Amino acid sequence: MHIIAQDARIAGDDSKATAAAASAPKIGQPVPDSSPPHKAAHSGSASAIAARRKQRISALGRTLRWVLLDIPLLTAFCMLLSAHLLQHVYQGTIQPLVESYRRGEADDEGYYSEFDFDLTYYNRQCDAEDISTHDASDLIITKEQTGAEAANVMMEHGAVVFKNVLSEQTATDLRAYLESRNEVRDTLSWHEKFWYEIGRLALGLGAHDNPVITKALHEVGTHAEIKKTIEGILGPDPAIVEISTMTSMHGAGDQGIHTDSDYFGSSVLYARNFLHSYTMFMALQDTTSKMGATTVCPGSHHCANIDLEDVCMEDDNAFEVSTNGLTGKEHGVWQKGDAMMFNQNVWHRGAANRDKENPINRVMFIVTFISRNKQTPGDRRQQGLGTYYYQRWNHWGHTYSDLMNVDWLMTQPMITLRSWGIWKLSGAKWGITWLEHFARQLANDEDFYASYELEPFIDYLNSIGIPDFLQGTPPDDWEPFLESMTQNWINFLTKVNTIAHAAYVGLYIVLSGLIWLCSRSKSTPATDGTKTPWIPAIVKRLLFTHGTAVLLFYLFSIQMDNTILAKKVKSGEAFIRPYSPPLEWQKDGFDQTTALAMTKDLELGPTAFPERMDILVGTRFDAEWLGIYNHMLDFHPGNKRYQSIVEEVAAYPLSDVSAGKWLLQKAQDPLKNVAARFLFQNPANGLWSVMDDSEALKIAVKSIKAHRDIITKQLWIQLKEIQADGRFGPLRDTDMARRFTHRFVKHWDAIIFGQYVMDTTSNGGKSKNISKKSKFNNEQQQQQQKDISSLVRKNRIIKQPSPTKKEQETIILQLGDRVRAHYRMSGAWLEGEIAGIYDSHSCMVAFKNGEYSNLSHNSVQPYVPYIEGDHVEVLHESDRWFPAKIRNIHPLGMHNIDYDDGEDDVASPDYIRPLSFRAVSFDTEMLNEIDQDEEKDEDGHFSNVEDDDDEEDDDEEDEDEDEDEDDDDDDDDYIRPLSFRAVSFDTEMLNEIDQDEEKDEDGHVSNVEDADDDDDEEDDDDEDDDEEEDDVHNSPNNNQMNNDNDNDKYEVGERVKANFKNTGKWFDGVIAAVATDGTYSVRYNDGDFEADVPDERLDDLE
Repeated sequence: MHIIAQDARIAGDDSKATAAAASAPKIGQPVPDSSPPHKAAHSGSASAIAARRKQRISALGRTLRWVLLDIPLLTAFCMLLSAHLLQHVYQGTIQPLVESYRRGEADDEGYYSEFDFDLTYYNRQCDAEDISTHDASDLIITKEQTGAEAANVMMEHGAVVFKNVLSEQTATDLRAYLESRNEVRDTLSWHEKFWYEIGRLALGLGAHDNPVITKALHEVGTHAEIKKTIEGILGPDPAIVEISTMTSMHGAGDQGIHTDSDYFGSSVLYARNFLHSYTMFMALQDTTSKMGATTVCPGSHHCANIDLEDVCMEDDNAFEVSTNGLTGKEHGVWQKGDAMMFNQNVWHRGAANRDKENPINRVMFIVTFISRNKQTPGDRRQQGLGTYYYQRWNHWGHTYSDLMNVDWLMTQPMITLRSWGIWKLSGAKWGITWLEHFARQLANDEDFYASYELEPFIDYLNSIGIPDFLQGTPPDDWEPFLESMTQNWINFLTKVNTIAHAAYVGLYIVLSGLIWLCSRSKSTPATDGTKTPWIPAIVKRLLFTHGTAVLLFYLFSIQMDNTILAKKVKSGEAFIRPYSPPLEWQKDGFDQTTALAMTKDLELGPTAFPERMDILVGTRFDAEWLGIYNHMLDFHPGNKRYQSIVEEVAAYPLSDVSAGKWLLQKAQDPLKNVAARFLFQNPANGLWSVMDDSEALKIAVKSIKAHRDIITKQLWIQLKEIQADGRFGPLRDTDMARRFTHRFVKHWDAIIFGQYVMDTTSNGGKSKNISKKSKFNNEQQQQQQKDISSLVRKNRIIKQPSPTKKEQETIILQLGDRVRAHYRMSGAWLEGEIAGIYDSHSCMVAFKNGEYSNLSHNSVQPYVPYIEGDHVEVLHESDRWFPAKIRNIHPLGMHNIDYDDGEDDVASPDYIRPLSFRAVSFDTEMLNEIDQDEEKDEDGHFSNVEDDDDEEDDDEEDEDEDEDEDDDDDDDDYIRPLSFRAVSFDTEMLNEIDQDEEKDEDGHVSNVEDADDDDDEEDDDDEDDDEEEDDVHNSPNNNQMNNDNDNDKYEVGERVKANFKNTGKWFDGVIAAVATDGTYSVRYNDGDFEADVPDERLDDLE
C-alpha cells in the first residue's frame, strides 16, 4: 500500500495517490490480481499446485517422523512400561502366591510336614480286596442315571465311560488333522509340543487351530451325560485345565502303571488342600487292547500306596477300557468317539500298541476338568501336586460352559484376557487362571517349570536371539532367574529410552533450528512479533503419545491389582491355611485359640490308625464346594459295610434307640478276628480317636433316624456344613464362630434328634428330653420290642458277645485270621493272614508284603490294632527291643512313642510288638474240610497251600504239565503226602546237640531250621547260598501252655534276665510262655527265642 501511494506522489497527483492508497488492500487482505484474465488463472493454478505439493511434502515428513522417530521412541517407552508392569505383577502377586503354594521339604516317606495336620483321610494301603470291579461295563454312564448316581460311579471306581461323545465325522476329521501335526512334530513351536518320547507324543491344542477342534469342543460341551456327571462330581461349571492330544505310535511299548497326581499332594489325603481333577480321553478310532487301549485299575483312586503295580497288574485287576459291552484283551473294543474320564489319582497306563492286524497310531483327544476355587469364601484349595496339564498359556481361565459357545468365547483378545484373569464377559465364571497355575508350578518345581527344564528355556531364548546380558542368573533356578531377567530388561530399556529420547529431542532441535535459520536468510524479518512454534509442537507430541501410554499402563496395572488372585494376596487370604494351627503345631506366631475352642467340649478317646473295616466319622468335609468329595468317607470299606447294615436294621419296626443298639452290635462284629471300631476325627488336628460305646451309639441312632426320614437327613447335612464352616471357614477365628456356631449346632442337633441329654449306656438309651414327635406309645413300643427281640433271637440275627477271656488263655487262630508275625528278614513284626495250618502249633503266614513264611505259634500273635497308651516294645536302631508307650498315632501311620527311659521317637507299626504275648494255637478242625473244599486240578488232585517260592501262575503250570507230564510222574522228589501228620521231636538229645552246635559271637547257640522257610542263609561248609530256613521252633514242652498255675514264679509278659543256654551269659528278655512242667519260654530283646528254661536260670530284671 505504501509503495502504491509513493508511486502516485511521484507522479504529482496527490488526489490519485490518496485514492490509490484507499483502494489498496489492507494488511492481511489478499492483493487483487491486476494481470490479464488468462495470466491470473495460470498464476492461481500454479500456487495451488505448489500448496498441494507443500502439503504432500509436509505429510510425508510427518509420516517419516512418526515411522522413523515417534513410533520407535514410543515402542521403546512402552517396552519399558511393560517391563515395570511385569515386575510389579511378579513381585506383588506371583511371588506371594509362590510362597503360599510352596510345600516345603519332604520327609523320608515323601510326605510334607506342612500338611501333617491337614489330613481328611488316612494313609490307606490297598490290596486286591479294594479293586472295585472287573467288568468294563460297570463304568458306562447311561441316560437314565442322575448326576448324583453318575458321580457315585466315579467315586466307586475312579473312572467312567461315555458313549458317542464325538460324532463319527468329527472323530475322523480330527484324527486326520492331528496325524498331520504329528508328522511335522519336529517343526512345532514350544507352546504346542509339550512332551515326546519314543513312541508317544503329546501336543497342546488351540481352540481355533482348526475348525474341527472347535467342533469337537462344542460336542463335548453339549453332551448331556458329560455335563450331569462332571457337575455332579465337581459342582456347577467346572474349570478346564487341559485341551490336548496324545498319540501312541504303532510299535510303542507298555507304559508303567501310574497316577497323574501324587497321593501325598492331592485330595486323596487332603481334600481341603487340593482340588480333585478328572481327565477325559476320547478315542478317535476303534481301539482294541492290542492297539494299547488305556488300562485302568478301578478303585485305586482311594489308595495312598507308593506303588500298586503288583496289585493292579495281577489277576486281571486292571483291564483295558472298552465300550462294546465286553471286557478282555480278546473281545473288548474302545469304540470311535467314546470317552473314558478318570480321577487323576486312579492307577492307569497306556498299553503297548502292537496290533499287527491294524498297524495304525492310536490317537486320543483330551480335555481335563477341575473344580473352581475362586468364588466361594473359605475354599483355599490349589491344584494337586505332581499333576501336569498340556494346555497353552492363553487357554487358562475358562470353564465347561464356555465350550457351548467356543466359536466366539475362546477367541482373541478375550481368550488372553481371561487367561490372565483380567476380564471376562458378564455372567461367565472364572476358571483356573494361568498366573495361578504358573505360581503353583514354580513354587513346587513341577512340570514345565521344574529346575531341569530351565536349560531348554535358555536354549530357546538363545535361538530367538536374546543376548546373554538380558537373560537371568543362575541358570538352574527359575525364581532368581526370572527375577534377575526382568531387572536386566528394565535396566537395559531404561538406558535405551534415555539415549533415544535425548537423541530425539536433540535432533529435533537441530533440524528445527536449521529450518528457522534458512527461512530468515531468504525473507525479511517478521515485523508482527510472531515466534517460531517448534518447541510447543514437540512438547505437545511427547505429552500426547507418552502420556497416553502411561495412562493406559496405569489403568492396566490397576486392573491387574484387582484380579481375584491379587485381591487374595492383598487381603492375606492367600496365606490362610485350610485349618487353624493345631495344638501340636510348634511354630512361633500361630494363634491356637481356635484349636482349643474346637476341642473344648469333645471327649476324645485314644488315637488310633484307621483300619479298612473301621467306621470313620469325619469332621473335615461338609462344604458345598467340595462336590462329591463330601461323600468320600461313604466309600471307605468300613463305612460302606456300615451303611448296608443301616439299611437292613432300619427296615425293622424298632425304635430309633433300639435299632441303634442293634446296629452298633452288628457293625462291631469281628471280621477276620478283628472287631470294627467307630473312629472319630479330631477336627483340630485330623487324628482319629476311638469312640466309646455311648458316643458310637449316638452316631448309630442318628444314622437310623436319618435313613428313615429324608428331612432329618438333609437337616443333619446342613448342621454338619454349618459346623464345618464355623471350624474352618473365613470367620473361624472370631468369637462368633468359636462360641455361637457350636452352641447353635448343638441346640438344633438336640431338637432334630431329641437328645438334649442322652446317656445311651447308663439309662438304657432313653433321653431326658426327647421331642414329642419322636415319642412312641409306651405300650405299643414295649410290645414291638418284645416281638422283635423274640424274632431276632429265634433267627440268631443278634450275636451275643462272648464272655471276656482271661489274657493268659490260649487264642485259637483260624485260616484267614489276621495276625502279627515275626518276619526274620528284618526282625520286624509284620501284619499278615493265616494262609495254611499244619497242626495246632505251626502255620503258614501270608505277609502283607506278598511273602510267605512257615512259623510256629511262638512267632505269631493275633492282630490287635495299636492305640494311644499301649505299652509295647519297639525295635531300636541298635537292633534291640526296648519297652515304650505309644503317645499318639498319626493318620499317615506314624506312631509317636516314649521309651521307658524318657527318650521319644517315631516308629512304624512293623517295628512294634506287644509287651506281653498271648498263648496261641491253631484251629485244626477245618483241615479236613479244607481238603475237601479245595479245587481239584485236571487230574483230580487237590491243591495245597504252598510257600511263595513254590507258587506259579496257573496258566504256566498247565503248560508245564502238558510238556513234562511223563518226567514229573517219575520224579519222587516232587511228590509229597496228601495229608500231613502232626510231628514232635525227642528232646533227650538236646544237651548233646547244644554241646555240638556252633556258638555265634554273642555266645548264642544257633537253632536247627527247616528248609521251607523264606529266609536264605549261607552255610560256609556245604550248603548253597539259596538254602532256606524254617522259622518253626516246635518244642514239645510248648505244645500245651497253662499260665494259670499259681506256683509259677514268673508270668507271661514279665521282663527278666536269663542265662542263655546255660552258658553263663545273661541277656534281657520277656517271658513268652509258661509250660506245664514249670519251665519257661523266653524271647530275648535281640529277637532270639529259647524254650524249656528252668526258673533257676532266670532272674528278676532290675
